Amino acid sequence: MTLKSIPIEIDDIIDIARAAGDVALTFYNASYAIEQKRDKSPVTAADMAVHRLVTDKLSRYSFPVLSEEGGDTSVASESEYIWIIDPIDGTKDFIQKTGDFSIMIGLIDSSRCAVAGVVYAPAMDVLYYAIRDTGAFLQRGSVKERIFVSKKPLKGGRILTSRNHLGTWEQDIARLYSMRPIPMGSAGLKMCKIAAGEAELYINSSDKSGIWDICAGDVIVREAGGNICDKKGRRIFYNCANTKLRNGYIVTNGDMTLCSRE
Repeated sequence: MTLKSIPIEIDDIIDIARAAGDVALTFYNASYAIEQKRDKSPVTAADMAVHRLVTDKLSRYSFPVLSEEGGDTSVASESEYIWIIDPIDGTKDFIQKTGDFSIMIGLIDSSRCAVAGVVYAPAMDVLYYAIRDTGAFLQRGSVKERIFVSKKPLKGGRILTSRNHLGTWEQDIARLYSMRPIPMGSAGLKMCKIAAGEAELYINSSDKSGIWDICAGDVIVREAGGNICDKKGRRIFYNCANTKLRNGYIVTNGDMTLCSRE
C-alpha cells in the first residue's frame, strides 16, 4: 500500500522486519559475542547483524537512517523523512531467551512526529504496524486484524513493567491506582500491548531511553486510539540531534489521568 503523503510501501517494510527477525533467530539459540556499550547496556553480534541488514535494505529509499547501533546522529538534516530503528529492542530479553524482543522500524516526517511504524517479535511471529491516519494492525502468521486500545480506566487496570529495571515512580503509580503489574521485555512490545487492548498503562521514568525505543510504537499506539507523552504531559518529538528521552515517557490507552492528549 502506497500513500501519497507518506511515500513508502508498508508491505516492503514488513518484509524487511521479517527478514531481520530471521537473522536475529539464527543467533538466538547459538553462541554469540556480547559486549557492553558506554551506557553499560549490552549489545550482541545479533544486534549488529540486524542493524546491517535493516540499514542496507532501507537504502532503497532516499531517507537517512538513524539506528541505535549506528552511532551517527548526523542524520538530523533537512530531510523530509528519517528512519529511526532499533535493530533488537529488548537485548537483555534476547540474551535471557524470554522471547520478549522485537525489531523496530519507525519513520518520522518533517514535523518530527512518527508517521509509520513496524514492530516485529520474531520469537512469537507477531507483528504490529501502522501508518498515520490508516489504523493500527496486528498480524499473527497470515491472520491480520485491526487493533484498538482498551476502554478501561487506569484505576484497577493493568500496568506493563520491565523485568530488568523498575523505577520507584512506576511502583508508586501502580500502588496508587491499584493496578496489576505485568512484567515483560521490549519497550516496543509493551507499547503494542497497549495498542492491542491488553493493558492500560506503561511508564518509563528513566532518562536513559533513546528515541529508537519508542518511535515505531508511537504511531501504532496513536492509531489504535492511545496516547504517548513525556512525564510532563508533553507530546514527544523525535529530535535526531538529541536522541535521549530525558523526561521519560508514558504510554496510555487514552485515559487522560496521567497524559493529556494534544
